Amino acid sequence: MASAPASIQGLDTETAQAFFGALAGPGASVESVTGVLTEAGATVPAADVEAAFASTLENRLTTWQGWWPVFYWAWWIAFAPFVGLFLARISKGRTVREFVLGAMVVPGLMCMVWFSWAGGTAIDLELNGEANGVILGAGNGDKIFAMTEFMLSPIADILAWGMAVLIVVLLMTFLVTSADSAVLIVNTIIAAGEEGPKSRPHIIFWGSARALVVGGLLISGGTGAIQTAMVIGALPFSIVMALMCIALVTAIWNDGRREAAGVPTTHDEVDNGIAAPAE
Repeated sequence: MASAPASIQGLDTETAQAFFGALAGPGASVESVTGVLTEAGATVPAADVEAAFASTLENRLTTWQGWWPVFYWAWWIAFAPFVGLFLARISKGRTVREFVLGAMVVPGLMCMVWFSWAGGTAIDLELNGEANGVILGAGNGDKIFAMTEFMLSPIADILAWGMAVLIVVLLMTFLVTSADSAVLIVNTIIAAGEEGPKSRPHIIFWGSARALVVGGLLISGGTGAIQTAMVIGALPFSIVMALMCIALVTAIWNDGRREAAGVPTTHDEVDNGIAAPAE
């Protein structure tokens, strides 16, 4: 603050906090910082704003590099055991090749297409100056909406609105199915794989407990509290994932030994009465 230009040092405390908070964000831009000043009714020369923005570039890059990989590492680690068991449950009867293709390769390709289209388009619009900071200045959770609105508004506002609704529906579907798979797997573990009316109290309890925990974290600290909880919870789950990898390799190796000995290794073989050859 002491090394800032006089025009910035003269800001009131609330405006200064908002100004430097906007500068510290990974998605900060000159336009977004200027917007903060405009909303507060403060006047700062453009040269001073650009100088302050340039002086905090290294800090923003460090913040982005530290926040982004850690959060998503923890997110996938925490969800992997639940989602993996859920996919294994609904893939009963499939081969390992079919499972890998349907649960890893195809979704991975679709994610690559989505990230390339959405992320690549947004980056291109900002780099060539067409978006003029509209996308970059939006919050991390709003960038996709800012991009679609910028692209579709010249055609028709109703299209931009419809795309926003579609994105919200898809996001809700993703969140609901993720929560459903987590509750289903917790219930499967607790109920020892039992299905039917007896398992419904478990589903209701764990679904309610999960909703209350997430709601409590949102109320107490917003998405930041959820991110912190994910990072903390991911550590023990990383051990679970390592054990699951060992168990998978062991199971595949034992299946190979059974096939070599003529012992049934699939449900179809068991149902068809295929057994090991008599000695």
